[in-house]
Amino acid sequence: MKLYEQGLVNEIEAGRPVPYGGVTKKNEGHFFVLDGINEDGYYHVNWGWGGLSNGYFLISSLDPDAQGVGGATSTYTAFKYHQLYISGIQKPQDGSQTGWNIMVDNISTLDDFYAKGDEIKATIYDAYNNSSTYDTLKCKLYWDLYDAEGKIIGQNFIKNDTLPLNYGFDKLTTTFKIPTDIADGDYTMRLDFTEAGDDYTTVHSAAVKNGANKYYKIKVDGDDVDVTTASGVKLTIESVTPDKLKAGETCDMDVTFKNTGEDYVGDFSFFLYVNGKKNVYPTYSSSQRIVSIPADSTVTLKFEEKIPAELVSDNDYVLQFYYYTTDEDGYTDRVKAGKTTIAVDGAEKPAALYMTDDIQLLNETDGTVPMDDIQLGVNLENDGAAYNAPVIVKATSDDDWDFEDSFTTDTINVPADSKGKYVVLKGALTKVEEGQTYELCIYTNNDEYIDPTYCNSVNATFAHKATGVSMTVVSKGIYYTGNTLTAPGAKEMCLYNINGSLVSRVKGGKLSMQNMRKGCYLVKVNGEKGPEVKKILVK
Repeated sequence: MKLYEQGLVNEIEAGRPVPYGGVTKKNEGHFFVLDGINEDGYYHVNWGWGGLSNGYFLISSLDPDAQGVGGATSTYTAFKYHQLYISGIQKPQDGSQTGWNIMVDNISTLDDFYAKGDEIKATIYDAYNNSSTYDTLKCKLYWDLYDAEGKIIGQNFIKNDTLPLNYGFDKLTTTFKIPTDIADGDYTMRLDFTEAGDDYTTVHSAAVKNGANKYYKIKVDGDDVDVTTASGVKLTIESVTPDKLKAGETCDMDVTFKNTGEDYVGDFSFFLYVNGKKNVYPTYSSSQRIVSIPADSTVTLKFEEKIPAELVSDNDYVLQFYYYTTDEDGYTDRVKAGKTTIAVDGAEKPAALYMTDDIQLLNETDGTVPMDDIQLGVNLENDGAAYNAPVIVKATSDDDWDFEDSFTTDTINVPADSKGKYVVLKGALTKVEEGQTYELCIYTNNDEYIDPTYCNSVNATFAHKATGVSMTVVSKGIYYTGNTLTAPGAKEMCLYNINGSLVSRVKGGKLSMQNMRKGCYLVKVNGEKGPEVKKILVK
């Protein structure tokens, strides 16, 4: 029999009821009582619901047929996770003593050098009486100085106090001193109290919440006193088994941690994401579970997790673990507790397109675009796998929210991990009306919007159909003299670089080329005979 269950059996055989707790898979908790065991190893459970569902259960199931007030409300009804119990519950015996306790949310963080005899300021946050009795606690509070053997060698009196059950103080600023005659060495300063019931003779240490600052470490070297704060766990990961997780399956994962910090009992979780691409591919956050990690120890924790099927295959996932702290205002923080890398065998990586510049209306003339010859210039990045597919251009109207028209382009190619690919998207719309303005946005072939919103939107006013208009490169009617392009009779001239980005636009028939960088350009002229395009080479 395992040591854990042997402890349960010992309690029941001694005639002591065992307060027992657990949570469901959905983290719904309940506390109940084990008060017997039969010859088959089933424990008798009093669920605390007026006799409802009381009976014999295996520790590994604890799944009542029906539940009362305080029970689970989800479809997961077995309280078989994060189990714990309280031992030693019994009626008062001869010589029994009251268990007094003061709980502290936190103490202030100290990290500085002082001299012997200096007054060192420390703040106590949210201290209250949470003893196992309704009696009022009359106590004296101290900062006690302990040597390396755990002996008190100095006391700093703080105050007398009278604390009814669950009462205390929100914030108390205190001071302590390090004696001037203290020898060199390592010491600790802890928050303690004594109580009136035994004439203030027994020293009790105040309890501090999990993950909070515990006490102060004191290092004396000559006249120098180095004061630091013992706070929380300090974990490194020694090993992870297995070294690859399977997406879509429940994985049993053993993780060995080395703790060079303080004790920790509380919630624990992990976060899984592709290294460097947290915002690109799907991620996974595990549910929180209760763990116990002793100070200065090496422990192996077991995780049974269903890994989502949508996680992609990659050999460089980050496995980041977290523990949780509560500050003096009651807010819970998630604190990094160590990380490593792991592989995941999952879905094929998708492309991850991102627009880096505004959409360009390449064949806009006099503020309109021909509805059957739409040409858009787009700069795309791709943080994922290669994209080899069409895209969808959708048109919507602010005047009619129910309106939508779209066209699908030819296949475009944006290589994997591309930092910039310029593409021209061509197509036609059939439902738009001449003279009306519509918003155009671009979607992937899987109908996913391409971010960001401030780039992926352009307003276009549509003209009559432009069938038969020639866009071939010609030279007739375009002249270059004195750093100026001239096109007699032109209404508008536009200059584009080789990538299709608009460099300059002028009304009329003259466009300056002065101070243009070396390279290849295209000039488009909109005149009486329609558009004409000429290739310009600047040397």
